[in-house]
Order: sequence, then structure tokens, then C-alpha cells
Amino acid sequence: MQTIPMWKNICGLVAALLLLGSAPPPGDRPPETGIAATATRRVNVWPGAGSQVDDNTASIFWFGHETDHNLYNYVDVRVGYTSQHLRIFVTVVDYNLWQMPSEDKDPRLYDGVAIYLDTAGDRATAPQPDDYFFVNSWRHSWPGENKEAYHRDGRGTGSGWNEAWSGTWTETVGANWYNTGPNNNGNCPSTRSDCDAGWSTVITIPFSTLGLAGPPPSGTIWGLGLYIYDRDAPEPAALVSPPPVWPETLSANNPGTWGEIAFNPPRYSPPSAVPTGTTVVRRDLGGTVADAYVGGDGNCDGGYLGGGDVNHGDEGLFVASQSLIADFPCWSKSYLKFGLGGIPPGKVILSATLTLHLWGNAGYVPSQAPPSYTHLFTVAEDWDEHTIIWNTAPMAKENLTATWVYPRTDSGPDFPGIPYTWDATQAVAEAYAAGRPLNVALYTSDTNFHSSKYYVSSDADSDWIPVAKPTLTVLWGDPAPGIEKQVSRSTARTGDPLTYTLRLLGAGTTLYLRDPIPNGTAYRPGSVTGGASYNPAANRIEWTGALSPSARLTITFGVTVTATGPLAIVNTATLTDGVHPPLTASATTIVNGFPLYLPLVLRAW
Repeated sequence: MQTIPMWKNICGLVAALLLLGSAPPPGDRPPETGIAATATRRVNVWPGAGSQVDDNTASIFWFGHETDHNLYNYVDVRVGYTSQHLRIFVTVVDYNLWQMPSEDKDPRLYDGVAIYLDTAGDRATAPQPDDYFFVNSWRHSWPGENKEAYHRDGRGTGSGWNEAWSGTWTETVGANWYNTGPNNNGNCPSTRSDCDAGWSTVITIPFSTLGLAGPPPSGTIWGLGLYIYDRDAPEPAALVSPPPVWPETLSANNPGTWGEIAFNPPRYSPPSAVPTGTTVVRRDLGGTVADAYVGGDGNCDGGYLGGGDVNHGDEGLFVASQSLIADFPCWSKSYLKFGLGGIPPGKVILSATLTLHLWGNAGYVPSQAPPSYTHLFTVAEDWDEHTIIWNTAPMAKENLTATWVYPRTDSGPDFPGIPYTWDATQAVAEAYAAGRPLNVALYTSDTNFHSSKYYVSSDADSDWIPVAKPTLTVLWGDPAPGIEKQVSRSTARTGDPLTYTLRLLGAGTTLYLRDPIPNGTAYRPGSVTGGASYNPAANRIEWTGALSPSARLTITFGVTVTATGPLAIVNTATLTDGVHPPLTASATTIVNGFPLYLPLVLRAW
């Protein structure tokens, strides 16, 4: 830790069949689960360009895990939206596929997925009219099928679900298997050729179906939940329990237990501070760093039939994903932890950058390897680099930023390769404030072949490439005070009241606020709040006090307009602490302005 003041991925295409169909919606009846969550799961989504969502750049999250005894499923979920609809692409790794034997059955008794949306984000304890579910059951599609038979949907009533409600939405469904097809899995896993690979569905929900004219405003947070129906044997056998759910506390009938989806959230902006120093965390500099990957490496040795139980804590780092489920052994995620003890206490995190070096990628020739939109996720649960495996690796808490990573070319730089960076400012600020190490994961929303990217890890033992090891660079500073000001009216007449609102931001210093009553107004006795006072001799509002770093104080006071002629009343407050430069904030009101009338123009037809 350093503090500075002031080669090929043989991504085997297993014999597979991908069948796609198109259809409408399904519903809800999953059992409830009581597993305790350690974090509120959130997926941040940003609008796609144009009328379509590009799955390769969509937001992604995951849940569930893979085992060789067929009891559990692993799930990837890609989410995006346009001006017209929300698109959710669900990929399920399932070695035993079972579809409805006839269209008069309940699709929720077979392989499928339920999606839950709380469009008010009010986390009610029972389904409300702003809550919806959409169920799509997997099947081997054929021409002329009644797609409605595989769907259910419903809307909350305040105490339960109204399944008579029917919304307009569309879906496609696909399947992957080795050679036996669905409903013929009796010898899996003892005979690998009898194992399926999994299935997928794309569910597209118009915002109009949810009672909206378009997408929710930027920064809106809805509730979101997913439930995977999983049958591994013919009736009358029960569904597998526990089923994969997201988040892990999801109860279908309690929106308060669902996760969150945030639409076009604002990018993180750090508090005001004076840049003071930089801390570089890297293992060879004495920093506490742990890293590992889970899943498949360059030879695609992860996944299927027990591959999820392999630890890769002393190797390189790999990141890969695909939409073809038969290539699940190639998928991989990387996890990294950085100790933040080298950052002095009481500082503000101004920026933080994670740097990895790309030394290789999948594809026999550069033209085969696509660029990868690689996401940075925060992780709430702890893990150990020598024991973490695919099936125990934590889920993401939240996706924050992403970086395009491009494949190397024959003319690319020699080992250790090409540096790539991720903005980790919000992740570091949150971890630093909580007194925890930075804990993150990297994963990609790629859908293409040859997407694997290979990075140098902290375990690289060559002393001549220390700069290539994963590096966290943090710029921090001393808190600085801040001030904002607003006035209740932008225009007024003689005798009108005006109310000024001041918001102060602390920096651990003693602050002095002075706010003169502006000309053309008179102070309204008794109107000051927030611990400030009116000084009649100086005709101003005053406050003195210490605010801890990032602490906020709101002060308000009122005046009455006394000016009789046209006037721009400008009220300017000054905030000082003797340490930082003085700060000012102003608010303006136009008094007794002249009205301006535009001429009426009529157009002859």
C-alpha cells in the first residue's frame, strides 16, 4: 500500500439445440421462504439507445447455483428498457427440463419463471394495485401452440392477487439440451448425455401495461423479484425445494421482501472536499488484497456436473458470459477485496479507480473475440480467496459502473498486457464509511462466443510486473463546508411574504453564517428557524456552531416585501470557518415587475 500526500479460450460449443418461440404472460403461487438477507439487492438500469435493448450492454445480476445432483439451478438475468417497454432476459442452467404434458395443466407446476414488479416501490406487506406478476413456463415450442396456456399474470388487490387481470406483454422461449430433449432425464447425471443444459426466456413488458405512458422518471426505484419454478421429475413428484429466488428473502405475496430496480439513477457525486492525498492499494506495496475467479478458465473447465465446486484463488482472473447455455462451463466471474486501512480517518473519498491488466482473451484470431461490457458490482457478504467457489460466491449487492474491454490484437503490447480501469468511487466511499474493505465482483453481460477476458491477478509471482497486479487508487480529501440557498418566490409584489431556506454542510469546523436582510424587505419577527437568530442592530440572520463532516443543517427565515417600485431583490449569505475560503449563496426575487403581453397573431387558413 502506498500513500502519497497532496490464450486462447477453447470455448467448446457443446452439441446443443436452441429453439425459440414467441408468446404472452403467466402468474404467481410460489411458496414463501424465510432466509435472512444480508443486503438489499438492487439492479441499476439505464435506457437503451433507440427502440431496442442490446443484451450485450444490459444490466445483469445472478442467483442460484449449479450442482451435479440436479437439485438447484443457476440463473443469469439481463435487464434493460426503452421509451416503450421493460425487457428481462432470464437464462436458467437446468440439467433436467420438464414441460407441461398438455395445455390444460398449471404451468407453475413445471419449469418456468415468475417476475414481480412493484411500480410504486412502496414495499407494502401485501400485493397492492401497483404490484404485478408475470409467469412464463418453459416449453419445447411448436407451430400452432397456445402460448397463453403457458402464461399467468396478475395484479395486486391490497391483500392478494387478482389473476383475472390480464396484461399485454410478449415473450420468447428457448431451450438447450445435449441430445435427449425434455422429459427424458432419468439417467442424469450418471450419464451425461441424458442431461439437458437449460432454458431461457425474454419477457417484454410495455410500460402501458403497467398504467404508464412511458418509462418512469430518472431515479425512480421499483420493487423487483424473480422466482424460478423447477421440476426435475414427472408428476406426482413435487417441485424442487428450495427454488432459486432473487433476492434470497423473496416472498411472492410480500413486496416488502423483494429487491429493487432503479431506472437511470444519477451517477455518484462525492461531497465537497479539498483534495489532500492519494492512497494506492496493491499487494506488492503492502496492501491487503484478495482476489479469485469462479467458474471456467481459458479451457472452459467450470460448470456442469460438479465444476462449480472448484476454487481458483491462486490463479489468474477470468471474466466471461454467454447466452448459449450449453457453454455454461466457460462462464466466469472475478472477485476482489482491497483493505482501506491506509486511508486516514475522517476523509472524503473524491475518486477511486480499479485497474486490471488484460493479458489475453478467447478466440483463435482477434476477429473472433468481441469486446465485453464488463460490470463492477458491490458485494455485501465476505468471502475467502482460498475457499470461494462458483456455488458459494456471493450474489451482487448492486451494479455501479461498467467498462468496455477490447480483445488483444497480434500487435498489442507484450505481457503484462493492457490496463483497464473501472470507476469505483461510490463503492469505495460506501465501504470506507462502513469501516469495511472494498468488496467487488466483475461480470459481463456478453451473449457472444469467445467472450472470455483474462487478467493478471495479485498472485502473479514475477517481480518484474508488480504494476500489472490489481490496483486500487483512491483520491481523498478533507471535508469542506457547503451552503445552498433558495427563496420561496421568484416574483412578488409589495407586501408579499418571502421565505429563504439555507442548507449548510459541515466539515468538522466551527461555521459562521451571516445573512443580511436585503434592501426592499423587512424581517418578519419570529420567523427564523434552525437555531439561528436575528440581529436587529446589524439587520441580519446569524448562526455560529460546529457541524461534523457531512452533517447538514437547514435554516429558514421570512421577510416581507416593502419595495414599492420595480426591484431585483438579491439576498446573499456568507459562510466562513477560518480554514476554508469563504462561501456565498444567493437567491433573487423580481419585485413589482412590469407585465409584458405578446401580440395575438391569427393565422388565416
